[in-house]
Amino acid sequence: EKELLGFYVTGHPLDAYRDLIESGKFTPIAGLSEPTEKNQVRIAGSISALERKYTRKEGKPFAVMTVEDFSGSVEVMVWADVFARASKELDLGKIVAITGKIDSREDSTRLIAAEVAPITRAKKASILTIDLPLEKTDESRLLALRDLILQYPGSQPLYLRFRTNDGQELKLKADSGYCVRDAEEFRIKLAELLA
Repeated sequence: EKELLGFYVTGHPLDAYRDLIESGKFTPIAGLSEPTEKNQVRIAGSISALERKYTRKEGKPFAVMTVEDFSGSVEVMVWADVFARASKELDLGKIVAITGKIDSREDSTRLIAAEVAPITRAKKASILTIDLPLEKTDESRLLALRDLILQYPGSQPLYLRFRTNDGQELKLKADSGYCVRDAEEFRIKLAELLA
């Protein structure tokens, strides 16, 4: 799609990593041209062009590649020593994190890679399920439960499981605004509420 039309129609290949790339841990590629005190930067993106070459003197492999994120693209030089360590990550379409030095020329900015690594997703937060006996659940208890959950905002997805005396159950996923921080204090208050 990108080659033919110049843009992605069915979604950007980085969409699944958007939260990670835009988490603040990485410098947006469009921001690389701005002067920075520390010359070392960290970017993340997909390898959209890759050319393997060999040094004239010793015949060692190195690579010149283009890496793009949501903000733009940049040329990245991967010299022989880094190439040897990261060769399995150097593939078209691969999503990588690169640490390197900015090499500003008159008309362009490129990056000299010091490290090329696979981008890793943070472990998904475990799900918290709250069991509620249906016969003891009324509106006031649900409102009290909502208020308690809102006091402990976090990243854990929340499910409510309603059970009947005869063993039937209904499981509901709470809206993302009700993700919770599963702290000890929260559990104590929850036990008191459901007692």
